[in-house]
Amino acid sequence: MKHEIRWSYHSPLGEMTIVENDRHLSQLRFKADIHYPFDLDRLPLMQSPLIHQVCVYLDDYFQGINPIVDFPIRFKGTDFQKNIWDMLMHIPYGQTMTYQDLARAYCNVYGCNQMSAQAIGQAVGHNPIAIVIPCHRILGKDGSLTGYASGIDRKAYLLDLEGISYKKKTHG
Repeated sequence: MKHEIRWSYHSPLGEMTIVENDRHLSQLRFKADIHYPFDLDRLPLMQSPLIHQVCVYLDDYFQGINPIVDFPIRFKGTDFQKNIWDMLMHIPYGQTMTYQDLARAYCNVYGCNQMSAQAIGQAVGHNPIAIVIPCHRILGKDGSLTGYASGIDRKAYLLDLEGISYKKKTHG
């Protein structure tokens, strides 16, 4: 029988939902995420040792500490998405890559000649475990903020928290 529970975490950027599935972190999403699956809200609201670990991780992160992921994660997606999300986890705290860099790195690891930055962007944008899988560390090719399923303002906050420089887009 599948064991799936959730917990609400109140971050400086708004409410987040933590989902534990069979003793693994399976989702960590801002309620404002454009891909937020509202059926998550039907899961039982319960605390657990794993959820407590994730809350401590988030508390540390939002205090500007680079916490260690010391809890099990299991993401659900296509093989391509899982490969991209795994690569995101190797981007160090305080550093970034561009979508194009990630596409090149993917080809180097998985032996393809070419990968579109748009395909990479789609996989990055569907990341089910915000912050822990640091999709916010991916920038546009000119170093600017582009796309974040929970909003550009949240992405800017997370980058600022980590001391990451990025190009601010100007209008006009």
